[in-house]
Amino acid sequence: MNNEKKYYRFIFVLEDIDITDDAIVDKIYESGCNDASIESREQIVYLDFYRESETVQAAVSSAMENVSRTGIKVLRVEPGDAVTASEIAYRLNKSREYVRLLISGKRGKGNFPAPISGIDRPTQIFSWAEVAKWCYRQEIIKDKAIIEIAGCILKTNRALENHLSKILKKPKKIRSGSTEQTKPTYVFVAKSK
Repeated sequence: MNNEKKYYRFIFVLEDIDITDDAIVDKIYESGCNDASIESREQIVYLDFYRESETVQAAVSSAMENVSRTGIKVLRVEPGDAVTASEIAYRLNKSREYVRLLISGKRGKGNFPAPISGIDRPTQIFSWAEVAKWCYRQEIIKDKAIIEIAGCILKTNRALENHLSKILKKPKKIRSGSTEQTKPTYVFVAKSK
């Protein structure tokens, strides 16, 4: 087994925190996240990691452990799985027309992965993990690590979604007069495959 370490880049989108608070920033770095920059875009706070590890799974897992020690919640990991044709083109470093032809079966060997959403819309959404596997089989993607990274991020985000859905489904206790009742909380949560 190859124990050579590589650098992996990924992003943790965080719950709303105040990144102007030096104590919070220090807590993040002191937890072991000194290989990440703390960024904010349109009021969304995220950690942009460039982590050295033997595998992408080990890199993401160790970063998750580091952040969990701070008490700050990770909402999701990027780059995400849901991609448009434009995002596929960007990730493949190809033109949008090239990707459109792949999707339509007019280029490549056909059988491009079906969209996961938007079949009846102008903009369709695809699973990057499925697209990356397909592109690897078509020899459009040469680096198998891209598939591993896509799969790891997809699994991690599903685990985060499942954890969040369990929290949201917990019944809330309400007080009615002198008795305490349990009122179910109804939240729409999409089930993953």
